Amino acid sequence: MCPLTGLEFAFLSRYEELFSETAIYEKHLKSHNKYHVLDFDFSGISGNDVQTLVSGFIMAIKTGISDFKERYADFCFIPEKDDANTPSNLIKSFFNAYRGYSSKQSLYVMIDEYDNFANSVLFQDLQLFKAITSTGGFLKDFYAAIKAETKNSIAKTFITGVSSVSLDSLTSGFNIALNVTSYECFNEYAGFTEDELRKLIPKLVDIESIGVTADDVISRMKPVYDGYCFSRFKKQTLYNSSMCLYYLGEMSLAKSVLAPEKYRRALRGSLPASCPQTSIWTSIPHLREGCFRCGSGFPRNRPLIRALPPRPFPGRSPHSRRQQDNANT
Repeated sequence: MCPLTGLEFAFLSRYEELFSETAIYEKHLKSHNKYHVLDFDFSGISGNDVQTLVSGFIMAIKTGISDFKERYADFCFIPEKDDANTPSNLIKSFFNAYRGYSSKQSLYVMIDEYDNFANSVLFQDLQLFKAITSTGGFLKDFYAAIKAETKNSIAKTFITGVSSVSLDSLTSGFNIALNVTSYECFNEYAGFTEDELRKLIPKLVDIESIGVTADDVISRMKPVYDGYCFSRFKKQTLYNSSMCLYYLGEMSLAKSVLAPEKYRRALRGSLPASCPQTSIWTSIPHLREGCFRCGSGFPRNRPLIRALPPRPFPGRSPHSRRQQDNANT
């Protein structure tokens, strides 16, 4: 179920249909379906120069605005030609139109994969990265426009990405963001716990006909799909939800227990980008640990960790962490 349906005013009439008999429905949140959601996806942007990046960025903004207009047919927005030349002018023009549409501060801006293209630029061309994130750069100007609008129509923003590096690089352009990825209360939001998986398996696979139990299946999945942890204060790790669902779907079709390792290799070329594969980040000790401190959520890949010198994370004291950080630098 799309998370927008619980926030989006356009789905208010379907709230009972979509959420009855769910845990969130029992909360009776007063904020449900109170917002107009402007949703952007920056995962498809790419380029090796500023103009190409700007063009892709503007197209992603236009796509998000078009989606907004589809949900709210009475919202009229036709930007002037000059307003569509830069991302910041385009989003400012939208905000101006929205203020005429709603007198309430009820706009919810959601951005997915905010740093997808920025990370690629950072690895390939540091000077280009500085150009788009520093003063006068289109990325900094875009987020500065969002920051300014929080005084008017924007009630909330929700941004997802790999790390906080790009936002940190914007400095004053968007210094209102709070990185909550590593908060203990959110640790179990981005994956399956073992208890959840134990309940899910019988619903997706006819384990009785195969002759196995849910625990048998979990024991096969654990070495490959378990090991995510977003908060150093939590001992419970998470299973990668995308990989688990792919594996269980294949197992249901095969009507037998499969080897997760072989299944993962077979699918490597066809998995969506959101399904992590063996990453070089996890083989670098101080970077792997930094994933937890910065809340970027890279997977703790167990085979690689076993091959590395033992590290007493997450039980080390803050003092010992600082000592190791200094040693790594």
